[in-house]
Amino acid sequence: MPLLLVGHSAGGQQVGLAAGIERYQGMVAIAVSTGYMKSMSWKFWLKTVYFFYLFGPISQALWGCIRAKRFGIMEDLPTPVLKEWRDWCEKRDYFFDSKFAEKTVPTARYSNLPFPIHVFWASDDEISNEANTTQFWSHIKSSQGITFRKVTPEELQVSSIDHFGFFKKRFRDTLWEEALAQLEEYYKKTQTDVIAS
Repeated sequence: MPLLLVGHSAGGQQVGLAAGIERYQGMVAIAVSTGYMKSMSWKFWLKTVYFFYLFGPISQALWGCIRAKRFGIMEDLPTPVLKEWRDWCEKRDYFFDSKFAEKTVPTARYSNLPFPIHVFWASDDEISNEANTTQFWSHIKSSQGITFRKVTPEELQVSSIDHFGFFKKRFRDTLWEEALAQLEEYYKKTQTDVIAS
């Protein structure tokens, strides 16, 4: 069976860091971008500044780690992870910035991924907006090509999609089906390649 990858946000960012990527036959990326704070709306920028520079240090002082889950922010994190993530988000090129690339982050494999990638991004996503999405994928090269799909609340007749909305049940018959169709296409291509060889 072919190995197909679905990656959301940070999970999709890390594709070039994973072992065995030469075995994958395709990827669907959802809301995968840099987290450059200055490209976000000012409201979300304030939330990010609060999380990294106020909540983080206070949580570290009180508990010795980042206790984010109990406050409904995200999962709990070790403090060094938060600090490294914050440093990436301060740079337009994220971990591809010269400060990190091939120094603290092994980025070389991102320049030649061996499988096709289809990227979904939502027009109302305050993190993976157009600027951050474009910036992240400008650093990625795939020998099989990269395609993009912008989705909007208007076309789906909903009030919002945002960063995590893709996984809500209301998109079961729309976005989920579209993502599945893309994975099916990758699967069929692997079967054709096997027959041809």
